Amino acid sequence: EENAIIMNRTTDNTKEKQLAVNSLEERDNPYRIIFTVDMLNEGWDVLNLFDIVRLYETRQSKSGGKIGSYTIKEAQLIGRGARYCPFIAEEDQERFKRKYDYDLANPNRILETMLYHSKQDSRYITELRQAL
Repeated sequence: EENAIIMNRTTDNTKEKQLAVNSLEERDNPYRIIFTVDMLNEGWDVLNLFDIVRLYETRQSKSGGKIGSYTIKEAQLIGRGARYCPFIAEEDQERFKRKYDYDLANPNRILETMLYHSKQDSRYITELRQAL
């Protein structure tokens, strides 16, 4: 409880909590793991998001082979988290720009690698890839 923030977009959203989640990149911020439902849909960018874990097995079905709106939202969530690496590892690099897309052997490439964990559901994964 000491190192936990419980908040959502309408209740328990105090100024102190908002400052804490908006400063996750600071070295002295005690929070390293965030569990969220729709917080990233509310205009909150996380600069160093590396893992998204999908904790449910259902998927939204749409007729005609169209991608469901919830799958679109999840693709947008991935895009918000995978947008850029905020770090500068070498002097000639820019902040907030991807640096290692074509340097596959660079050990710092992990800084720009995000993993999305989901139970194997081939149709869902296919739709998610289409949405991305």
